Amino acid sequence: MTKSKLLWKVIGLEILVIFWFLVNGAYVSMTHPTTHYLQFLGIVALTKSVAQEYGHQNIRINSFCPGAFRTPMLEERFSDLSSEEKAKLNESYQKLNALGRIGDPLEAAKAVKWLLSDDASFVTGQNIIVDGGIGFRFE
Repeated sequence: MTKSKLLWKVIGLEILVIFWFLVNGAYVSMTHPTTHYLQFLGIVALTKSVAQEYGHQNIRINSFCPGAFRTPMLEERFSDLSSEEKAKLNESYQKLNALGRIGDPLEAAKAVKWLLSDDASFVTGQNIIVDGGIGFRFE
């Protein structure tokens, strides 16, 4: 099951909404790719549509799609495995993306921090993917 979260930031009259969409569950799936790609494209379309609808009110809408990061949730997935199974799972995660590694949560946080900053004040209707290149890795 995918997880969605809304983050809100209010500065004066400016409101930024970010749709947080879990890439591992929705963007890339080997078992049911059609369903997952449709979910992903739905978020992209919703982001662009809502950005168009509310942009004139100085409300920025963006979606954020993270890949695999070393979080407690990922570590929990590794916890009951043998050393050999852990190494195999770690290797498979690393092969999924172009950078060849699992991300650090601070890397995702920095991207969100940028989206929430004045440096991104002209960014709206965009799908920001921070996944180490998993989205364009085809094998």
